[in-house]
Amino acid sequence: MDIRSIHAILSMLGLSDALQDSLTERYIKDIVAISKSIESNRRAARESEQMLSAILDNVETGIGFLDSSYVIQRYNKKLGSILSINQHDNEYINIMDYIPKIQEALSENKRVCNNPSR
Repeated sequence: MDIRSIHAILSMLGLSDALQDSLTERYIKDIVAISKSIESNRRAARESEQMLSAILDNVETGIGFLDSSYVIQRYNKKLGSILSINQHDNEYINIMDYIPKIQEALSENKRVCNNPSR
C-alpha cells in the first residue's frame, strides 16, 4: 500500500487531521534535531580551526596550504613573515608570485622547508 492509499483511508475515517498533526510534529522535531546537530558540528569545526591555527602559528617553520592553482589557501605567521604578507589580508596570493622571496630566503640560509631527508 502506498502513502496516497493510506492517506485516503485515514481521510475516510476522519483521521487525516490527526495524521497531519502527527506528521507536522514529527517533522518539527526532526528539523530541531538536525539544527542542533548542525550547530554542534559548526562549533566543533570552529574549535578545530582554532586549535589548528594555534598549532600552526606557534611553529618556527613557514607552512602554507596551496590549492591546485598554487593559490595559498592558508598560511601561518612564519610563512607570512618570510613572504612579507599580512595574514589578515583576504587577497588572492599565488605562491608563484613569491618565488623570488623564497629564493632570497634560501640564499640567506633562512629555514623555509622542514625536510628531514636533508
